[in-house]
Amino acid sequence: MFVTKSKFCGLARSKSCTGYDNLRSAERNNKKLDYAHSKTQRNSDRKSRQEKYEESFSSCSICSSLEKRPPIQTTHKRASQRLPIQTAHKRASQPPPEPSPISRPLEKLPPTQIAHQRASKPPPESPSTRRPLISWPPTGFEISQDLLPEKANELIATGAPIFSGYKLPVTLAGKEYYHLFATCCGNDDPESDGKFDKVMESASMRLQGSSFPINPWETLEQPSMAYCYGSRAGTIRLNHWVNQSSRIDRKRRKFDMEARARDLSLSAIIERLKHFEDIALIEKFPHQNVSRISELIVHPKKATEFQIHDLITVLSRHSWIDFSKIENQVVANYFANATYTDEGRHKLFFHQLLFALELELRIRNNSADSNAEVLKFLPEKIKWDIALAKIWRNCISIKSFSDDGKQDRINFQLLKKKEQLNKLQDFATTLKWPTLSSLIPIFSSSNFEIENYLSDTISYFTAVILPGPTLPFLLMNSLVDVDPSSSLNFSALKHDFPNTGFQYRSATYWTSNCIVGKVLAPTCKEIGGWIGPVRPVKGLERTQIARIRQLKSKRRLQEEDVQSMNERSLPLGPVAAQYPIKDYVLIKPNNSQDNITDTIRIEELALLPISSYSYDERIVPQTFDASIQFAVNGSSWPLMLKYDVSFISACSCKNGPHPVFYDYEHQILRIEEILGISNWAEQSGGSMNYKLRSSRGSILDRITSENIAHESTVLSSTSGISRNTGLYDEEVLVIESYGVVDNEVLARAWCSHWGLSALVADIRKTCMACAIREAYACCLNVLILIDSLVIGNEDSE
Repeated sequence: MFVTKSKFCGLARSKSCTGYDNLRSAERNNKKLDYAHSKTQRNSDRKSRQEKYEESFSSCSICSSLEKRPPIQTTHKRASQRLPIQTAHKRASQPPPEPSPISRPLEKLPPTQIAHQRASKPPPESPSTRRPLISWPPTGFEISQDLLPEKANELIATGAPIFSGYKLPVTLAGKEYYHLFATCCGNDDPESDGKFDKVMESASMRLQGSSFPINPWETLEQPSMAYCYGSRAGTIRLNHWVNQSSRIDRKRRKFDMEARARDLSLSAIIERLKHFEDIALIEKFPHQNVSRISELIVHPKKATEFQIHDLITVLSRHSWIDFSKIENQVVANYFANATYTDEGRHKLFFHQLLFALELELRIRNNSADSNAEVLKFLPEKIKWDIALAKIWRNCISIKSFSDDGKQDRINFQLLKKKEQLNKLQDFATTLKWPTLSSLIPIFSSSNFEIENYLSDTISYFTAVILPGPTLPFLLMNSLVDVDPSSSLNFSALKHDFPNTGFQYRSATYWTSNCIVGKVLAPTCKEIGGWIGPVRPVKGLERTQIARIRQLKSKRRLQEEDVQSMNERSLPLGPVAAQYPIKDYVLIKPNNSQDNITDTIRIEELALLPISSYSYDERIVPQTFDASIQFAVNGSSWPLMLKYDVSFISACSCKNGPHPVFYDYEHQILRIEEILGISNWAEQSGGSMNYKLRSSRGSILDRITSENIAHESTVLSSTSGISRNTGLYDEEVLVIESYGVVDNEVLARAWCSHWGLSALVADIRKTCMACAIREAYACCLNVLILIDSLVIGNEDSE
């Protein structure tokens, strides 16, 4: 039988679709690892689909087909490639949402309607009972046939996730500022790339409503912490990856200060706070009581709408605390910190809190439409004041107040202390805290007092926690503070420095934002924004905090990348009147026992201080360079954890495996083969000459010289790369890291070494085709495949 071979997605396959695995293996043996095509060249030399086929058909050699691979068109214009001249089918994308916070929920359209809403005939609902494909073409079809849109959707797009990106304006800011968001639908489980963490409930908040946010733009904090953590430890979700590239205006706005606040004594303020909820319950319309507002503001307006305006202008004074700033978000510092209260500044906090409560009361009693309109156009600082008021009202109340002339004493009733204690116990148990046994009496106590603890601990147990990134540090500082057997002094463990970790009793713990934690997360657990217990670190004392020096990753998403996400990742490729069967290939993971690598092990994790360690510097955590050494087939391979890259958790698909469109080019390698790649996804002008090499001995003996060589290489390699124009190769490197978790750790460490963020996909939840498409949607050049059923470390799940 005569068989011609053609190239699809950077791979070689037979037109008869037989022997694909053999061809893939042959391609690996003849692979070309250095790809350095610039997008400028690709745009000018792009060949049509028919020309690509004619060229590939002219040769039966896999190697020559790979070498003669035509340039790729830029992803933003991918949709123009297949549009017929006489058929003007325009893609109908999902309608963009309205600006936060009154955005309507996204329409739950079937994936066929999202991808091809204006096809000649409305496609049917995706059948949930379609049998998984075992070969391509499917039974009853020939490779030379074309599929109509309805049949193509049924065979190729059923159950495949559809990715959409959005750009929304920032309230009261210029056009140069914007929020970026991403959503996934079509797979019947839009939350499949994330996980629910009970101890992190307080880290996210909606100003309107109290339920879990339906969409990521509904939350006050941005990026939304409700859409932050991925389904696998050390990963983030698609929306969080996209939202990190938003441009947000942090400047304070000036307002007309017609309304003036009255100067009240601390006792008068506390009395109003003490009976605030009682008055709100007794009076039928407390927000319409002009006498209440006249005690706070000079010459207030009578109408509720004008009272809201007066309260907003009063709270806009620059003398108040700005809780939208991350350094001000540990609230207990302003009413329980001895230094702060001794100076009498706690009066300012309670005065501001009273105004915020009055404003929140009036907004809460407004109609739903008026409420939404007010929240939509509030200044950022005022939104955080309202958030503080809602949290305070639900979590704490004032029992009594006394003033002996020397000291003010305020007694609080904590409404959620027991709930917070239970969450702290779950946090300590999951992380296998070394002195967990000594904490059992505290966790089971019914009269646990927090008066003599640090302000971080008081903030946590009062549950007055503002949304955002502070909660993980409140959790860990509270755990250290209440541990009776601990001599730790982690006052320097602050949310201002997220790239932090520490060693305690032969175990290390790292934040989810630290690259050391991200890379080693598959070996342990993640909860509450912390990863651990991780293996001990060479270079740290038995008890010591460490900050990790980490550079920004080489690539940053641009707004056009997000807005074109849908058209660059459609299951069928660009919209057309007919879809040739030969345009698609069915790829399956080779996760058989014979293909699983079991010769890779983590040898050691080492930290090297970047400066000398003097006694005076012990009050500030020292900064280190991190590296990790692997044993690969008996040889040692060091990798620097140099770049702060991200690992994105892949969304699941349904009814897989799905065929992949030929233009989603990718290269599949086994995990041990990536050590020979040194310049993936970079243009030729910035090729890296530094080659990884195996070596023997302790990693600390070699890390200094290798670090110097690596830094000089990074400087020379990145000087010719434009981070703004995105001159990167589109091809996706697919790394098969099945087996023990050390394989996945090696893949993540390699990504950090070269500055490449990656998508992490579990083949038990998604197929290779959908994972490759999501990598294109995210503008990622690396895809890490794992198999959760054959992972050797049980604690990793």
